[in-house]
Amino acid sequence: MFYSIVIKLKPAENFFVPIYTGHFTYAFFLSIVNKANPNLAKKLYNPNEIKPFTLSGLIGKFIKKERSLYASKENEYYIRITILDSSLFSSIISILLDNNFKEINIGKNKFIIKKVIINHQENQLTSFETIDGLWSSSSTDDDRIILKFMSPTFFKLGGDNYLFPEPNKVFGSIERKFLVFAHGFIGKEIEKEENIFNKIKVSRINNLSTNIVQLKNGKQIGFKGEIYYDLKIKDKPIIKYINVLANFAKYSGVGAKTTLGFGQTIKGNLTNEN
Repeated sequence: MFYSIVIKLKPAENFFVPIYTGHFTYAFFLSIVNKANPNLAKKLYNPNEIKPFTLSGLIGKFIKKERSLYASKENEYYIRITILDSSLFSSIISILLDNNFKEINIGKNKFIIKKVIINHQENQLTSFETIDGLWSSSSTDDDRIILKFMSPTFFKLGGDNYLFPEPNKVFGSIERKFLVFAHGFIGKEIEKEENIFNKIKVSRINNLSTNIVQLKNGKQIGFKGEIYYDLKIKDKPIIKYINVLANFAKYSGVGAKTTLGFGQTIKGNLTNEN
């Protein structure tokens, strides 16, 4: 199973938070896992592991003031968590839904937990899907895919950040996680050619921008925006496979440091295309 859940928060007081909060939500998440399973928390902290989760930074209405954001106790804020492994989900959901779980700290600031949202009708970023469901719901005909990169996204290229949503890098990044957490499912369904992502072309770019993010260990630069990808492919099973990957991006994120809020990505809706 793949999971996307949202935690609704309210600040205990009015305060300023850093412009980027992904490293704080990462610390919060590991503290929750540590309460449920300390050995699992140590494993998730291992930098060499492909992580079975992604995290957003704080989402909501802020007022920007110089190098920080003003959070009002009159407003609601959100953290999004995606989980790619059922055992990890079962380890933390009981804590998240516990009535005694009433507040969290993001950095030095206290937030009151209003609700853990698991219902898609309450928040469109929430969902639960099996690999079979993801496969059966993905199109064999959509040869144009929109991906929306909602938070700064980048790929590591040596010691540098690569800052363009090139199809090979985007879909290759999604596929690496998919093949780990789909547990061999795809190999039984299609005969995948090598370099199929070379047959995907960027056809349109909306609002592409670069963002500089200040972290404790230095700056990271990533891109945000909406990208249209055209599939120059006639094989329907391959079209379906790429659509599966595009839908899976909601859970996997794209690129580097997805546990720190980077690479939050969703598939867009073609019905809104002009």
